[in-house]
Amino acid sequence: MSRLSLALAVVWPTVEYTDPEAIYTNTADNHNGHEGAGAVVATVRAIQNRSPRFSWQLASQLLNQTQVAYRIIAGVTAGSDDAWDSGIVYSQDSVHIVWGGRALSSREVIYWTVSVIPSLIPSGEECWVQSDVAQFEMGLLDSSDWEDRFLSLTLSYGTLIAGIMILGQILWPVMLSVPPMRARLYISGLGFYRAFIDGQLVNPLRLDVPQTNYFKRVFYDTYDLTTVISLATKHVLGIELGNGFFNPLPLQFWGSLNLRDYLAVGERPQLIAQLEIQYTGSSTQVFYTAPCKNMQTESCWTVGPGPYTANDIYLGVIYDSRLETPDWVNYEFDATTWELASAAPPSALDDLSLLEANSIPPIIAESTPLQAVSTWLSPGSTSIYVANMGKNFAGIVRLQISLQGIQPVAGASIKLRYGELLYSDGSLNVMTSVAGQIKGRGVGGPCAPDVAYQTDSYILNGSEEAIDFLPSFTWHGFQYVEVDMSALGIPLTTDMLSAYVIHADVRSNGVFECSSEVLNQIWSMFQTTLLSNLMAVQSDCPHRERFGYGGDLLATSESGMLTFDMSQFYAKRLSDFSDDQRQNGGFTECAPYNGIADHGFGDGSGPVDWQSVFPQLALEQYQYYGNLLALQLAYPYAKDFIQLMLSNLDTVQNGLGDWMTIEPSPTQLTGLGILFADLVAMSQIASILGFNDESEDFLVHSTEISDMINSQFFDETLGLYAAQDNSWNGTQCAQSMPLYMGITPTGSISSAYNNLLLDIAKQDAHLACGMFGIKWVLLTLSDMGATSTALQMAEQKSYPSFGYMLDQGASTIWESWFYSDNTYSHNHPMFGSVAQWVMSSLAGIHLLPSSVAFNPLVIAPRPSLGLSYVSASYTSIRGDIVCSWTLDEATLLFDMNVTIPHNTIAYVYVPTDLESHSTMKTLGGGSYSFQSKLVA
Repeated sequence: MSRLSLALAVVWPTVEYTDPEAIYTNTADNHNGHEGAGAVVATVRAIQNRSPRFSWQLASQLLNQTQVAYRIIAGVTAGSDDAWDSGIVYSQDSVHIVWGGRALSSREVIYWTVSVIPSLIPSGEECWVQSDVAQFEMGLLDSSDWEDRFLSLTLSYGTLIAGIMILGQILWPVMLSVPPMRARLYISGLGFYRAFIDGQLVNPLRLDVPQTNYFKRVFYDTYDLTTVISLATKHVLGIELGNGFFNPLPLQFWGSLNLRDYLAVGERPQLIAQLEIQYTGSSTQVFYTAPCKNMQTESCWTVGPGPYTANDIYLGVIYDSRLETPDWVNYEFDATTWELASAAPPSALDDLSLLEANSIPPIIAESTPLQAVSTWLSPGSTSIYVANMGKNFAGIVRLQISLQGIQPVAGASIKLRYGELLYSDGSLNVMTSVAGQIKGRGVGGPCAPDVAYQTDSYILNGSEEAIDFLPSFTWHGFQYVEVDMSALGIPLTTDMLSAYVIHADVRSNGVFECSSEVLNQIWSMFQTTLLSNLMAVQSDCPHRERFGYGGDLLATSESGMLTFDMSQFYAKRLSDFSDDQRQNGGFTECAPYNGIADHGFGDGSGPVDWQSVFPQLALEQYQYYGNLLALQLAYPYAKDFIQLMLSNLDTVQNGLGDWMTIEPSPTQLTGLGILFADLVAMSQIASILGFNDESEDFLVHSTEISDMINSQFFDETLGLYAAQDNSWNGTQCAQSMPLYMGITPTGSISSAYNNLLLDIAKQDAHLACGMFGIKWVLLTLSDMGATSTALQMAEQKSYPSFGYMLDQGASTIWESWFYSDNTYSHNHPMFGSVAQWVMSSLAGIHLLPSSVAFNPLVIAPRPSLGLSYVSASYTSIRGDIVCSWTLDEATLLFDMNVTIPHNTIAYVYVPTDLESHSTMKTLGGGSYSFQSKLVA
């Protein structure tokens, strides 16, 4: 962030909560024969919102520093106010301040600063503190800003062969008269694209643009090409297109579900691009995608074949190096034998208002690749090797082999297969990562392989001196790689194989460490698992399905937000669900909608427990990030959803329940309980937005649902929640959910809690619940003063437990409590709410239901015997929140250090015993230390 270093204060400004510089410099390498000249290309995080929102952080060396007033000035040059002068605004608000200046135009670059008056001003200091100058850039705001429509690969290079699209390359020559002052490339390629300028790769990650319902919303990227364009007067722009989710194979998932029947798809990849070159003065030259009739008289987009003869999200790629076209992204390249690009066939994409600037963090490859840890011959083979990459993750493999002294055979191939597990003999087990459970002849349809495992193939051209293969347009979830080396006749060694870990570039916001190595490993497992499943959606797994399930997100959203900056990513997930809302008001089980609608309400809607992510995630956007716009956008959709739920209470009780539980799932109870939480959230949202009568209505309905739960399922005499047919009775999930949500009658809390403890004892202090119950059980225990019991459950090493997963060699969280070697994923974040408990209970960092962007905030650690120290921090939009404590078990002396962001209020609870008693202190920004002797 931009900083102004003063003894008194520092102001850090951001717009739209993006990277304040709004630019990523692209330095990734260019593989497979496309080496660039090394000129700088930068990704511009353009803003589509006509009313951008501004945030800043106030830091100070003084305690309890607050903001008295602020003033924002913005203009087309640094220091000017010709776009906006807010005037002096007497307010402590510093998060998501809405633009109040003149109308902003497409392409504008605006420079801005914020000045604040702090509450504490030492003698001799200036009363105003000013930030450094920051800037932001507007995208193309109107459909009329686009000169033409999408282009498509021509039929010759878009033919379906065995159900797999052949990839084409699109070429575009550009000639300039004088060096430019500014050059911007606006581009969207469906499903994925790779852009080159004069041979240099523009977008390094090969997985642009993010998946959406493409017929409702399409992201475009913006690149600053000024430097590279300035180097010469002749240029060529080359694009490679991949299928992505826009043109998936017609695989029959689970033998029946064809994604093409439900996703927004096309028959061929498509492209829209616009290169705008601005010269000194005001003249602008625009090159854009448009059909061309005569290459001799026009600068035309041409289409030719590429080396990727197959590319698929699930099955991987086939790269035929014999089809490489050297120097194809070169101005002197003769493309007269290529075909002219054609206009895309008529579709919803003709509406260019669907295009909006990509607002979510880009998918990146971590800078340090993983190196193969070990390699060995697969049992029974003389040429097939297996490599261990050291951990389970999502990414792509890079194969680098020197062929010195080897005469490769043209047309021979090196095949790679990927899996999470090994069989007992050391051979690769692909079965937990097979696409759509396609595991048999004919199961996946006429175009599907018998087993739809992840694979990539490199076909030799016979003349290469070395192989350097890094696949594009796909990714895999794996730990082990099988490589067939029969085409080369040499062994696979560890130096030949590396891998890039791939995920959305969400900033790490949460840090946790403690004296328990098991908890440290669990925290690390969750981080790796979540990142493996952050591409364009938060997916269930990075291989078998890759779908954006609502229930998985509902169970883990707060863990995600306490670990990474999910502000933009989760805002995009809200738009995914609203874009696919059904006509009856229901939300889909997965978004984008893919046809899955288990236990739903008709019209393609999902079960209540999966739909409910929408209102609850919208409220969390406000509580964690202060995103009022998220509430404003979500509210009308959420109202329709609530109406559907209240009109179908029988279906509400027939959801999917506490998924993957050991004990019977209390499905009727969880359905109603989650609806109760929805209604409470909606009452709060309505109140925030000023709809007070509606807020009261939601609250009344929540009371009705609470009463319904207790009348149907609760025995007040016994303090027991049970099904009327006794199919579930006093389970961990059934007892903890009403306690956690405040549904249990006040006079029965003690007996209901005792029954929870009885069931935990019955399960020998093991978690026996599913993906929702984990959160409710652990947080309820800590809130009720039994952190030691929660700690015992979290640290267990025997089945079922996270420690059991670790002892089986897991580096990521599983889909099931038991070890599965044939069906269930080993990289599944849905059990990840344990991370929320670690941060909010052990470290004590959490918010209140009324919090706005973590103001006010709570620091209330729950110490326990068995933990000698905890050290944690969370980077909120307002600044860093820190809590670290030590406990001397011999003396019960407790020491705690906390840091609170300035311009906020914190309620700090200093423990006085090992249960839930503490002393509360109300504090402002700064760092504080506390010590207490705990009562045993």
